[in-house]
Order: sequence, then C-alpha cells, then structure tokens
Amino acid sequence: MDHSATIKKLRINKNITQQQLCQDICSRSTLATFETKGNYLSAEFLFRFLDRMNIRVDEYLLCLNTHETEKNLAIEAIKTARIQKDGERLLHLANDFKNNYQKTKDIFWLCYAFKAEEIAIHLNEKVFDYRQYKEQHQEELTLMTNYLMKVNHWNEFEFNLLGNLMQYLPTSYIKIILQKILENDQSSSKTQELIIKLFLNASIHFVEAELLEIVPDILKQVEPLLSVEHLHWQILSRFLKDLCHELKLGKTDQNQYEYLTIYSSMGHHGYHQTLLNFRNRQLGI
Repeated sequence: MDHSATIKKLRINKNITQQQLCQDICSRSTLATFETKGNYLSAEFLFRFLDRMNIRVDEYLLCLNTHETEKNLAIEAIKTARIQKDGERLLHLANDFKNNYQKTKDIFWLCYAFKAEEIAIHLNEKVFDYRQYKEQHQEELTLMTNYLMKVNHWNEFEFNLLGNLMQYLPTSYIKIILQKILENDQSSSKTQELIIKLFLNASIHFVEAELLEIVPDILKQVEPLLSVEHLHWQILSRFLKDLCHELKLGKTDQNQYEYLTIYSSMGHHGYHQTLLNFRNRQLGI
C-alpha cells in the first residue's frame, strides 16, 4: 500500500503545507522525502500526522484502499488494452497516468505511463527500437532509477518497476540493484518469491544481451532461496545454466534438456517447447 501518496493527497486536500504538518513532529525534509520517494516513516509519525489533519484511522484506511483500487484498475486497464491490441487506448491511458504523476508525484503513475506507451508502440510498429525509446524517455528513466536506488523497503511494486525497466538499464546498474535487494530483509516467503522471479528474469535478460559471464553469479545468489516448492524455478535455473554452457562452447546438444519433459507430467505442456524455442533463438537455430 502506498502510504506516501495517500498522506500527500490528504495533506493537499486539507490545504496544509509540509511545514505545517510536520511542525514539532519531524523535519520537513523527512516528510518531503517520504512523500516523493516513499522512504520509511515510523508509525508514530504517521499517527501524529493523521491526528493533526483530524483524520480517523478508519477514514485513512478507506482512502488508502481506494487509492490502491485505483492503481489496480489502472494495471487491469493496461492488460485489457494489450489483449485487445488497442494501441490508441494505451496511449490515452499513458497520458492519463502522466497527468496523475504530475499531480501526485507518485512514481507508480510514471512507471505505468512508461509501460502503457511502450506496449502501444510495440503494437503499432513492426520493430520496436529500445534505444530510441530510451532516448526519448531519458528523464522518466532517470526519475524511476533514482527512486529504486533510494527506496529502502522493496515491495511488489518496486520489483515490478525494475522488471519493466530491465531492457533500458546498464549492466552495472542492474548488478548494483540486485545486490541491494539481497541486503534487504528476505524473511517473508512473498519477498523470497519476488527475489527469485526477478533474479531469474535478470538472468534471461543477460542471456539475451549475450552477457553470459554474469548469469552464473546471479543464479548462484538465488539458489539458497530455492526449495522443493519451487520446482519450476529450479528447472528454469538449471536450464539457464545449461544454455550458458552450451552457448560458450558453441556446441549444440538438445538431448541434455530431457529434464524439461517433466513439465508434461506437471500439466504445463507449453513450458517445454517455450524454453526450447528460447534456446534455439539464442543459438540461431
């Protein structure tokens, strides 16, 4: 849940300045950083802010959940337009989200404005030029990457944001962010799953970028989080290792991927062929 955007929205609606809200509670810079970057804020400060704005906790939670519902609807709107291949609708959504960002400075809206426009161009053009799109949106990319570098507590949104930006980021930056993620709290199973998915997606990205020397280290970092409950991710991790080895040797042997047939017994028949198709593309077969 986005507490920072909700507090900012309530403060503006009450016509209260940052200085007025945080007087005798915390420094104005603490509140400003919380509102713009989502940095950690203690529960004590949060409750004192609500008290000063004369807002009950139940009223705050209702506003918070309404805000989250609006975001969920935004994501669903992008998914629906993508399925319907409605590029015009996606561009309209991107414009609305940009306006929301200008009003709230909530990085969520900037992220999904970026994504909606990207999908629209994918639909409208035969070949998508990542380099050109990056150049055209350098300011937005800088804002989003700065956010990721400074945010202290990673939740599902931050993982999704990095996943959306992966194609546009330099290798050095991705490696720094991955290390930063590992230094955060990994105690919850949800966080572990998000880390596993992100690191495996990062490995796929580096394979596609032909940066094979990076992949083994990334997979090694995520291995301690894999358990018997993560059979699919264990298989994907092994597949990526084998593919990197095959690419480095320059020799092809599809028989070494026999273990992928386990997907058929799991009821996921398409995974086997999807991974083999990915392998064949990387090998130029």
